[in-house]
Amino acid sequence: MSDTNQKTTDQAAQVSNAAASIATKNLQAFAAECAEISRQSIEHTTETVEKLRHAKGPAEVLSIQSQFLREAFENFTQHSRRFIELVAAFPLEMTKTYTEAWTQSMNAAADKTREAGEKVASNVERLTKPS
Repeated sequence: MSDTNQKTTDQAAQVSNAAASIATKNLQAFAAECAEISRQSIEHTTETVEKLRHAKGPAEVLSIQSQFLREAFENFTQHSRRFIELVAAFPLEMTKTYTEAWTQSMNAAADKTREAGEKVASNVERLTKPS
């Protein structure tokens, strides 16, 4: 395999590894966020059940339930924003990886083209010199 082909293959492997790394990082962030949501939900529900156990009447039960629903919605909104941030960042990171690889490939191609042009010019000059 020529040096150029080997470099191209190596660059493709690096891009694939970088993309896989970004995907893994994002999946881990999603999993961590899901775990945090679950933890907070369990805590919130447990606290609410304890409050309901000690409620003194129907009015207090309705108040506790209303507060629970309000807080649950606020938590849902907060976590939804976080998921949106994660989802929005993912394509940008992937695009950055492929853009960098494309730029490297274009620079390598430009270098090889320049080298070939210089070699051709040198050969033309050598061949057209009067002996």
